[in-house]
Amino acid sequence: GAGKGGGGIKYFVKGLPEWVTNDDLHGHFSRYGDVMEAAVVTERGSNASRGFGYVTMANASSRETILNDKHEFAGIPTTVVLTKDSLAGGDVRKVHLGNLKSDVGVE
Repeated sequence: GAGKGGGGIKYFVKGLPEWVTNDDLHGHFSRYGDVMEAAVVTERGSNASRGFGYVTMANASSRETILNDKHEFAGIPTTVVLTKDSLAGGDVRKVHLGNLKSDVGVE
């Protein structure tokens, strides 16, 4: 196992066709480098895709390319964005976010 603190750059992939699997996701992103993890989020209690997933790349070298490329599965466009954790710089502790909860209103 990679152990804790595996790091990596995590991307959120939305708009996935329902037939896309973890392997499809892994295969698509492997062209950009070393994929640590690729997972399609499924409905609890079934294998039905919820239409989005997460991909963790081993390093940031391909970040700009991934974010600027068009990503399609069988011609169906998807959206790829960095997760909030990766935007924060990965190793940044999340403590500073804790203060926001009391004044952030619920929309």
